[in-house]
Amino acid sequence: MNRIRRRIKKRRRYETLTPECRRLWNRFDPIGVGGDLMDDEYDRYVARTAKMLAEGADTVKVADYVRNVVRNTLGISDIPEVEILEFARQLKRLSA
Repeated sequence: MNRIRRRIKKRRRYETLTPECRRLWNRFDPIGVGGDLMDDEYDRYVARTAKMLAEGADTVKVADYVRNVVRNTLGISDIPEVEILEFARQLKRLSA
């Protein structure tokens, strides 16, 4: 029974974090979409980010994920490391 409760709690946490993660990803906007076109641009990363936070990932793991998305998936190399780290800290604060 405790396992089920933990899963339900984690799922609720995920559902709460998802819109907030979306808001922060859209503000970070690493590819520079901006405006109305941005509504779902980063959703493939939002879900994973929210899941990581709901499961208690630390800032280092979140930063590693963001860095991988930015550098490898999106192929963007000119975003300074300090911006990636600050974005990861902002995401982590959502789960505090």
